[in-house]
Amino acid sequence: MINQSANHKPLSLIYIFIFALLFTGCNTVSPGKGMIKSGSPSPAKSIAESQPHSPDSIPDKKPMWPKYRADRGNTGRSPYIGTDRGVLRWKYRTGDKVFSSPAISGEGKIYVGCHDSHLYAFSPIGEVLWKWKAPDWIFASPAISGDGMIYVGCENGDFYAMPDTGKPKWSFSTHGEIFSSANFSPDGKTIYVGSEDGNLYAFRKDGTVRWKFKTGDRIFSSPAISKKGVIYVGSEDKHIYAIDPAGKLKWKVNLGSDVFSSPAVDDDDNRIYIASEKGILYSINLSGKVIWKKKLKGEIFSSPCISVKKTIHIGTTAGILYAIDRKGKILWKFNTYRELRSSPIVDPKGKVYIGCNDRSLYCIDMKGGEVFRFHTGGAVNSSPAIGRDGTIYFGCDDHFFYAVKGESVLKKN
Repeated sequence: MINQSANHKPLSLIYIFIFALLFTGCNTVSPGKGMIKSGSPSPAKSIAESQPHSPDSIPDKKPMWPKYRADRGNTGRSPYIGTDRGVLRWKYRTGDKVFSSPAISGEGKIYVGCHDSHLYAFSPIGEVLWKWKAPDWIFASPAISGDGMIYVGCENGDFYAMPDTGKPKWSFSTHGEIFSSANFSPDGKTIYVGSEDGNLYAFRKDGTVRWKFKTGDRIFSSPAISKKGVIYVGSEDKHIYAIDPAGKLKWKVNLGSDVFSSPAVDDDDNRIYIASEKGILYSINLSGKVIWKKKLKGEIFSSPCISVKKTIHIGTTAGILYAIDRKGKILWKFNTYRELRSSPIVDPKGKVYIGCNDRSLYCIDMKGGEVFRFHTGGAVNSSPAIGRDGTIYFGCDDHFFYAVKGESVLKKN
């Protein structure tokens, strides 16, 4: 492993205050060290024996859920139909809170970071395949490239590339913590990630820096990439930036307050959706013109998702999940009455999944009705991911990583 710099920045304590709201309560099943299957205290081996042919284990080179927000455009849109039954498939006890959101390989392996400073690799049936010890917390979500390499940032400012062995191939030290999650150029040759040092970094696959772009403040937002390779990212300097593949500024728009939200790009509709901390959702075209903006109730740390019908969903700290059409009209609101810091995802049928600080994962149908509410033992700040068989994966403040079981389309076929 090559470490190409050695500068680090101390941990930003503000994010502990912003995100680490702790809740206590009973788990859906009795807790224990390691993996727990619904209705049984059996160890991982017995679960593997009872489910030897998970549909998510069918090999496929293309990752099912490559990264935070699902795709290069950060649409949060799944090609797979998610479960409509909130039934525990398995859960695994980690050593601390799980803020990171999972990524899923084509083989169905699930990768997620944890505040216990580990990156975990799980099998589809909940076995720990490996775990890698990082030098600090892992808040960022891992990203899987087309060749299977895993990229993840660490709270001490280090950015890592590793194959599916848990042994880093290379690392690079930025000058600030990394909360941003990585993304890839359309040709897969460049990896982008933001840092609290205010820079958006562009890495070659060998770990060398192709370029870096300096914003006016820290970057918490995760970059989105258009089909033409333009990179869009928010900064705490109150702006969203559009940067060309060579690292040059195309345009920037002032959103009026800090930007923690990650942009979602709809190339086909010539739109970008992004929110400011003060609760304003923006629709901006790819040339940088603001089409509309909508003031929502509460602050926004959540990132928007875009359904196949062009409906935008986003959560706020007022506990409201919004459905808004492409013209800015509110279609419906679903009130959880507790903060929503998790970012929603949406399946092909329009079902929306989002974590909540009321210790629940919600599934809401396309008309705003509750499909199910899955109870956990802590706040759910992690954003969920959907596997090929409809299983929903997410982390929780109760130190568990969850798999909520789905009705398998592949098994039916």
